[in-house]
Amino acid sequence: YQQQKKREKAGKIIDLAFKRAGGNPSHQVLAAHASLLEGKLSRAKTDNRSIRQQLIATYEALYAKRHDPFYHYLAGKHALAAGDRARAHDYFVRAYRADPDSAAYQKAGSILMRRSP
Repeated sequence: YQQQKKREKAGKIIDLAFKRAGGNPSHQVLAAHASLLEGKLSRAKTDNRSIRQQLIATYEALYAKRHDPFYHYLAGKHALAAGDRARAHDYFVRAYRADPDSAAYQKAGSILMRRSP
């Protein structure tokens, strides 16, 4: 029960920081927001498309801040989980193109795409 209360309080603080930042939240605020959303998604009783869409948008914003292809990869995983294979493929390709020396994104993306119905 106390863990839930702490999560709720932390979530309110992160949400407030996110809203106060307006259109340009810092990398730290975006990362905390993504973590909060991932937690909400993992605790959701059913798959929540709305949270996945928020996560995709947050990962896009994180990529814009740091240009880390891992954010494209994460966005692709959520697009795939939401059933949007074309969008997922696009994110996986972007991750690979942003870091072509790392075959990890290409391999992981193709495995995820094959496993998805």
